[in-house]
Amino acid sequence: MREVVEHYEGVVPNNRKEISALKGVGPYTAGAILSIAYDLPEPAVDGNVMRVLSRVLLIKDDIAKPKTRTRFEAILYELISKKNASFFNQGLMELGALVCTPTSPGCLLCPVREHCRAYEQGVQTELPIKSKKKKQQQKNMIALVIKNELGEFLIEKRPDKGLLARLWQFVNFETEKLEQEKVNIEKEISNFLKIDGFESLGPLQEVEHVFSHLKWHIHVYELKVLSAELELSTSQRWVQKQQIEDYAFPVSHQKIIEQQLKMEE
Repeated sequence: MREVVEHYEGVVPNNRKEISALKGVGPYTAGAILSIAYDLPEPAVDGNVMRVLSRVLLIKDDIAKPKTRTRFEAILYELISKKNASFFNQGLMELGALVCTPTSPGCLLCPVREHCRAYEQGVQTELPIKSKKKKQQQKNMIALVIKNELGEFLIEKRPDKGLLARLWQFVNFETEKLEQEKVNIEKEISNFLKIDGFESLGPLQEVEHVFSHLKWHIHVYELKVLSAELELSTSQRWVQKQQIEDYAFPVSHQKIIEQQLKMEE
């Protein structure tokens, strides 16, 4: 708690704005400290609390979504005891931990059973609703830093819709395997570009980029086009090195640009 010592003379802030600005202090921790230490009517929403509220109030919102936590916080600002916020929050936490458990809730022992709408309808074991986290998909990609005899780089614009829409990138495509013989990679690139004339095929770097649902593992290759003309699509263009920074690239390809610029210094 070095920040507390340096900025607040060793006293933990007693308001949501300042305490939330401390490193490592999220909404739940902030609410717990403010209500238990300072007895302020601030909600402390964790998994136990969301489970209790889902059942007692018969709320079928997906608790895996951030907006559901926000909704519960708003509800608790209305429900929380203004006279004894500390006991209220601790009681709610303990209720979820000891009685209103994820499986086989102890409804017969529950002190708020008479107010529980889920128990009244017999659906307490069906709540809360929590969607399963999607398994992160992994894709192997090959990115090509293609240069022509004028020293220009080939870039292309992504589609108007979908992932990273309308951003620019180096030519890249998905491949089944990254660890394959050079001759197979050359064949794959030839088929993709529909040309035979290129040289200086060599690995530049490896880049990993993680999205919430997707992980790209990119092998980057540099090659020089030898054919007189490479037929470009409407989304592709040749640009000089000094022009590259005029285009918006995704983070993964910004890493490629940084490496390329270093090599040419």
